[in-house]
Amino acid sequence: MIVWHSSPNTIAENHISILALAETAAAICLSIYLYSDDGHAAHLIALTALSPAVLLQTQRSNQRALRYAIGLNRWLTRAFHAAFPKEFPSSASVGKSTSLMRLLLLGIVFLLLEIYIFALYFVFCTCLVALLISARAFATLLELTLRPMGAIAAVPDNWRKIVLCTDLTTLPELAPGIEGLATFSEIFIVRFSDVPLEPSLGRARQAAGLFYLLIFVYAPASVYRWSIKSTSLIWSPLLWAFRPIQAEEDPLQLAEQIQVLTVYRISRLYSAGILFLFAAKLYLLLAWSSLKEPAQSIPGWDTIAHYLVPEAIPGWHIAAATNAALTWLIFLKAERYTLDRAQHERSQLSNIRVFFAISFTTRNLLTIYTATCTLYLTITLATAIDVSKIRIIGFPW
Repeated sequence: MIVWHSSPNTIAENHISILALAETAAAICLSIYLYSDDGHAAHLIALTALSPAVLLQTQRSNQRALRYAIGLNRWLTRAFHAAFPKEFPSSASVGKSTSLMRLLLLGIVFLLLEIYIFALYFVFCTCLVALLISARAFATLLELTLRPMGAIAAVPDNWRKIVLCTDLTTLPELAPGIEGLATFSEIFIVRFSDVPLEPSLGRARQAAGLFYLLIFVYAPASVYRWSIKSTSLIWSPLLWAFRPIQAEEDPLQLAEQIQVLTVYRISRLYSAGILFLFAAKLYLLLAWSSLKEPAQSIPGWDTIAHYLVPEAIPGWHIAAATNAALTWLIFLKAERYTLDRAQHERSQLSNIRVFFAISFTTRNLLTIYTATCTLYLTITLATAIDVSKIRIIGFPW
């Protein structure tokens, strides 16, 4: 695991996981295979369009969702305790003189009781999960209504967290932030430890709990994460999107973070790849007349050409290359500022702050343009709707 900060000068730390990166690569390959196999990508379009919508959580909306979760869990737990059988009747004892018929009847009673516990667990857990998800969605929607720019600005960081940090070992998060509370075990799923249990009741509860968590919580959460990861290639420009420096932030500290934090390193590696592809694109443009015929024989060339546009240089290609070059310029400037920190005066620190503010803002604007063009081309490619005649100068080329 490698520690990184999700945005400049944030306090919370995440861990970039090698397994998460491997899952992202596998999800992208699976998405490409599904498209190449049937030639349709309705699932890809839906996931690509919905990805930003489910990544709008902010710190405020998470805190609000957590308050809702605490109240809902407390209410449902009380209801569950009221319906849960506290103990067996005293007449359920078994001795040496117990008849076979009585043993059979007791066995049926025990079986029905375990089925009842399993069903009770299922019903209450389903209600809890559904209410927690609804509360989280409502809190996010309310935050989007009250502070739309803050919610939209949270998308890149939330996307990076899923793509770079979240893997199969990460537990589903029904209510963000509950792991930091002392009452975590009471909130994540209905708690049963306060209910007196006979051994047989405990076994039924454990079996029901394991089955429910795996099938109805962990599996859907994994599918959701893989769905986000499968669109990573389209939304990869979000690796350039970072919050610009704030007035209270130390520019020299930000310069150090740009050099050492892994998320910035990944952004630079991605930028190096984009610059290499742009150089290859320029070569392809110059040599296209001789390469056209062999290129058209490449499997899936029609799809590749949709994004590559070998006969021209689209505006969004130039924007991506500009962002890549700007990323390395920011790194070189940050390195220089750090090495010369002893010589910085107040006026020079002001110049550093202005540079970071302008460069980050410019890169964010170009990221929006590049990602929007990529989404536009994906919709054009994967749907039967002919939007190719819609032209706005510079969009997407």
